Amino acid sequence: MIQRERWEELRRLRAAGVGIAEIARQLELDRKTVRRWTHQASWQPYQRAARSDTLLAAHAEYLRTRAPEVEYSARILYQELRQQRGYTGSYETVKRNCSPRPVSTGVTSMSTLARDAGAATRCGVPRAA
Repeated sequence: MIQRERWEELRRLRAAGVGIAEIARQLELDRKTVRRWTHQASWQPYQRAARSDTLLAAHAEYLRTRAPEVEYSARILYQELRQQRGYTGSYETVKRNCSPRPVSTGVTSMSTLARDAGAATRCGVPRAA
């Protein structure tokens, strides 16, 4: 992943007719990275793909409905998941991913856990605009 400033420099050098290998040497990048980024029409920040294979993914609907009912208590949610639903993950995972705070703009493994009308949420709490 390269930052916007390096992408702009890369594009400027390429437009000036500098070869991919030379750009890679100057910017200390792999030439395949240079080649890929020269073909990008615009700079896009890196976004991690959402994962559906996490331990909490199987309990997404339950967490969406239950979390507000228990005031987002990670301890209660964790105990219920372990006792009633066979969850084998850690308490820290539940605590980290089921809080009333808004999801960051970056895609996280649980950002798809609770989507309400297209707004990213965690356990059913709409993200602040």
